[in-house]
Amino acid sequence: MKATQASFKLGISFENWGDENTHYIHSFGATGKECWAGEFHHFWLQGKTLGINNPFGDYCYELQAAKSGKFAFNQQNPINYAYHMDATRYAQFLREFSEPLGVKRVEGKIQKVVKTLKQAI
Repeated sequence: MKATQASFKLGISFENWGDENTHYIHSFGATGKECWAGEFHHFWLQGKTLGINNPFGDYCYELQAAKSGKFAFNQQNPINYAYHMDATRYAQFLREFSEPLGVKRVEGKIQKVVKTLKQAI
């Protein structure tokens, strides 16, 4: 984390993808609680017919944490996350770590790709 100046992320923010001034966070977590009777989105849709109009994302821990700028580890209620790293720094870190262990780095350009079609059994 330190070598690559990485950070934790709870989702990916998409800004101005559809229209200008639009903002959407694709969170990494599940929305709502699982139930033997059905998936959460069915209950959420039924709630809308009953006048419960909370946005779907209101039921996602990761989205709410991201919007609030919060992050923590919790054993009772684990939160989904990923790492955000600078690709150049990560490549340098891997090189500095692996080459002293005998890993040989090969750099080049792909000249040709041969694709084969496997038949289903």
